[in-house]
Amino acid sequence: MDRAFCVSLNKEITALDAEKHYRQGVITKKNDFACPDVKCRAEYIFVNIDNKKPKVPPYFRTAKKTSKPHISGCKHDTEEKKVFVICSATPRQPRGALSENSNYIFNTNRPDRFFTRHIETSISFLHLDHTTIIRTTNSTSDEHPAIKATNINIYSIENLLKKNLKKDQEIVINGRTVSLGSFLKVVDNNLPEKKDGLIYCGLGQVIGSIGESLKIKFCRGFNIGGEIYNLTAIIDNSIFSTKSFYYKQVLEQTNAELAKIYKSNNRTAFIYVYGIPKKIKGTRNYIINVTSLDMCLIESACSNKHLFPLYIYDLEKSKHLFSQTKLS
Repeated sequence: MDRAFCVSLNKEITALDAEKHYRQGVITKKNDFACPDVKCRAEYIFVNIDNKKPKVPPYFRTAKKTSKPHISGCKHDTEEKKVFVICSATPRQPRGALSENSNYIFNTNRPDRFFTRHIETSISFLHLDHTTIIRTTNSTSDEHPAIKATNINIYSIENLLKKNLKKDQEIVINGRTVSLGSFLKVVDNNLPEKKDGLIYCGLGQVIGSIGESLKIKFCRGFNIGGEIYNLTAIIDNSIFSTKSFYYKQVLEQTNAELAKIYKSNNRTAFIYVYGIPKKIKGTRNYIINVTSLDMCLIESACSNKHLFPLYIYDLEKSKHLFSQTKLS
């Protein structure tokens, strides 16, 4: 509540005025407040006034274990909670726990307003600004959801790999269920998938740019009819000018990896890109256009070696492949 009746001052005041009077010594007790309803006058407590760095501004609430509760039918008995949308630097986390039978769902697009949270608070909207931190509390439920199967949504390649999943873990993508091992398609002189999107991965080389796009060529390609076709990831430069706080953090990490890559002799990287390869007519070249930081991951060295054979990520075993590409 942001308003209450002050007993010592014999008038109704706001939490902002009460805080001012408390600092000045005009009000000396945190329980010097009551319900605004003249017929009720249930005992109120001024919360957070003694906290030097409160997570929420001081406010009033009904006192617990009081001899003066709300009277029957008092409109302030159930304190109104208002719903606000608070922008967050971190994504919302799915509720519930995962069982061994849970499915991971890989999403190629985040839903609208993904980086906002709906919260309930009795604080006045006037007291909320972009610096306000809302404290979250753990559930008090006695249920144990860990014994129930549930789903978890994953919205980026980076977060998928952070799960440290086994190669036989099932992933749901666009309504189809595949294993992680088959969803991560190593580019190793094999055939491209033409219908469904996969995460193509392997050693690559930054070879220059096309217009305003970052261009990374896989050191191995596709073998079609006995001929080798190159595969290049073209990363739209627009994703490097994001205004999102979350993506700025991702971008900082990406730029740090690129800095290491540019210092290496051959500008080598281990890369992951999601998409469907498209053939360039009249050439032996395939490309994957990347328009989201979620759908690509660039590493100066492979951090998930348990998922791949040694020769796929080992530079010494692949260095002969990089000498074939001219840097620009």
